[in-house]
Amino acid sequence: MSEAGDVIRETACAPPDRRESRMHTERPAWLAEWCPVWCSGDHGGQELPDDRRHQSTAAWWTELVQRRQVLPSGEVSRVVEPTEMAVIAVQQVGEAQPWVAVTTDVDLLELTPEGARRLHAELGSLLDRLEEGRRGLPTMSYRNEGNHP
Repeated sequence: MSEAGDVIRETACAPPDRRESRMHTERPAWLAEWCPVWCSGDHGGQELPDDRRHQSTAAWWTELVQRRQVLPSGEVSRVVEPTEMAVIAVQQVGEAQPWVAVTTDVDLLELTPEGARRLHAELGSLLDRLEEGRRGLPTMSYRNEGNHP
């Protein structure tokens, strides 16, 4: 280690047995723990303690999103527009719980891994029902399991 404000030069933030899979980057002196295997290893710009986090590489894509706005008249306006979206794993340094984030330029939803798995399963089920409807197959009615009105 060098003098104050230092960084250690090593292969990203992976422990020795995983270093070959990471690109070279500067490891900040404040980072006293190994990065999770999914961390991109880029901890630049995280000087403030609240900004310090492990972060996966973001998967970005453009998708059409419908946004609803209440107009001054009280009417609801729907606007469909292309929006940049991403999914990313994040975990604050020093915390045990990673989060799965779904983000756009204006919205952020952070779920536990279990919540993300549940969302994945529910979306898969809904998309299967939509596909059945598109093919003209009879669909089973939704059964309210007491979780939602």
